[in-house]
Amino acid sequence: MHTHDDISIIPGRPTDYAPLARFHYRAQRPATCVHTLSAIDRTNGELVGVLTISMPTLNGPWRRLAWPRLFRDHRSTPRTKGSDAAGFIKEESYSWLIGYATSGVTNFDSRRLLIDSSAFTNPIAGAFSLDLAGGNLYLNYTPTIAPPQWNVDANGSWSVGDNWLPRGAPNGTTALANFLGKITDPHTVTLDGNKTVSTIFFD
Repeated sequence: MHTHDDISIIPGRPTDYAPLARFHYRAQRPATCVHTLSAIDRTNGELVGVLTISMPTLNGPWRRLAWPRLFRDHRSTPRTKGSDAAGFIKEESYSWLIGYATSGVTNFDSRRLLIDSSAFTNPIAGAFSLDLAGGNLYLNYTPTIAPPQWNVDANGSWSVGDNWLPRGAPNGTTALANFLGKITDPHTVTLDGNKTVSTIFFD
């Protein structure tokens, strides 16, 4: 406990904010509350001050300062597309943590949230969704499953999963295999064992 004269600073509660809300320097209440410190008059126990520690909102203008190529300030700039996300491969799955709640979340319903992907400039072959795991909120990208395509412009082994996109060598009675333009010069694909596919496509 830290004291100064007759004032004590102690861990507070989020509800301590309400009695002093009219003195807040901003018109609206904090968007989130992860920790509270309260100032108490030791002579009478009266609440005389409160410090609320908040998490920044997801659409805050600070984002474009931290990641200038990914976000824009929609209040001061025209609605234009952003830059491509580095390393994004449309045939692979992704899950990004975009927020969390230290005290958990109740009554979460992803249908109440709209995902606007209009500024996402990378080519996509799938869909975005939101998912809650514990107190963590994730933005997910799930690709539409496509037949594996040979993905190296070089000699290689059929069985090496990294030679295909999506990763994983096709092998099965219903499997398809695509050779659709990645190879620009003559190369050899080695069958290092028996492989079964229903159809092989060449461009």
